Amino acid sequence: MSRLIRVTDLGYGGTRHILEADNLAAFVKDVSTALGEADTLHIDVDGLTHEEIITAVRQIPPAEMTRIRIVISPEHLGEPLLEPLGANGIAVRDGRFTLGIGESDPAVKERFRILAHNLRLKNKTYEMEIIESLLTDAGAENRKYRELKSRYDNLKAASGVKHDEDLARRYLDVMDKYKQALDRLDHLRKSKLGRLQMAYWNRKGKH
Repeated sequence: MSRLIRVTDLGYGGTRHILEADNLAAFVKDVSTALGEADTLHIDVDGLTHEEIITAVRQIPPAEMTRIRIVISPEHLGEPLLEPLGANGIAVRDGRFTLGIGESDPAVKERFRILAHNLRLKNKTYEMEIIESLLTDAGAENRKYRELKSRYDNLKAASGVKHDEDLARRYLDVMDKYKQALDRLDHLRKSKLGRLQMAYWNRKGKH
């Protein structure tokens, strides 16, 4: 049986009703029950295969389609799926697509391409921010490591100076973190996204 979730919508007011569809056999009954208390029903179809999604949507009574919104993740929705679903509207909310269904609108395909492209760019930007954060952390650890290493080496070289156990412990701790940061940085530099980021920074440095 599909699960009906009621979410208080702070941005738009009221309550959103989301039906998590995971059982094609009980789909029609679950939708009918949910529509009994919801003016608009959002149906999350990520738990179904493409074939099951198409079959499920075709089981919805035409008179109820204006009250239905299909919610689907970007990795689950492709352009070939739009027409069989009768998509006549598309939007993005919380990183997922929301489709209106009924009589298919050809304009939805072009809007889907634009929205999908924007989502990919947004994800790339987020990944770039993660890389930049890791590189910044690595740089900070590097500076801290050099400072403590210098102090530690000076301490060892100084004759007659008592060994500072706390400084030695902090030095070893920072050195371990520094090595971990270098490993992460090396992994990023070898990745495709990391190489793109490094190339971008190199170009910026030349201007």
